[in-house]
Amino acid sequence: MKKYLTIGEAAKLLGTTTFNLRYYEKEGLVKPVHMTEGGYRLYDYDEVYYLSAVKTLRDSNVPRKEIKELMKDQSMEGYIRAMKKSSEEIKKEIQRLKVLQGEVEETLGVMNEFAKDKRKFIVEELPSRRFTVIRKSDYEMNYPIKEIYDIYLKNKIDMSEMYKSDMHYILTDDNITLCLQDDSDRYDLENETFEGGRYLKYTFFSTEAELEARIGEFFQHIIENRLSYDGELLLKVRVKALVTGNMGCGYELQIKIK
Repeated sequence: MKKYLTIGEAAKLLGTTTFNLRYYEKEGLVKPVHMTEGGYRLYDYDEVYYLSAVKTLRDSNVPRKEIKELMKDQSMEGYIRAMKKSSEEIKKEIQRLKVLQGEVEETLGVMNEFAKDKRKFIVEELPSRRFTVIRKSDYEMNYPIKEIYDIYLKNKIDMSEMYKSDMHYILTDDNITLCLQDDSDRYDLENETFEGGRYLKYTFFSTEAELEARIGEFFQHIIENRLSYDGELLLKVRVKALVTGNMGCGYELQIKIK
């Protein structure tokens, strides 16, 4: 009857892989194990207990150097200190994952919205909104992305949100204006206000090349339904419904109607 476990059996018992056990040994995290004349590793109770402790520490993201010190000193105080630190880091990671989960669910919600209704006209009551002007240009929009970056940087705008939140463009006959929806006075930039009231909204999923045609459909709908509008046209780019390649993006056109 065999007395010791093979490396495969020890790995299975500990819920890990033989690769990890060899890695622990290579990194100096485990004590030398029994070896057969043929060079096979064998494990007894002591080695398995030791490996279990190392695995717990590694799974808790304790650094290798600290694990070596803990296993060398066999200090309960040090072990408790390491576990407390790991617990705090895990709490932070859980919070990060919760935020990420919220973003993923929001993206799924927006994508499902467009998957269900790729084109939809609705009239909705909207509150007054103010938009900070980032960059006004003609429709060539031939300014580099670095210019937008520098504007965000100079005005201390949180640029990490730039491609997480919806983007807004004010469309006139001659100009297209990139805006940031913001109701505060924290930025020393020009502002544009869209008064509250009834707005015609046209949501659609489209490629950028088809955008002009969709705008044409929007105004055709206004004509066919004998609607009157007041103010400028707002284009909302639904960043959560942005798909790479030529598949397209989610858009929304808005204009105040009388």
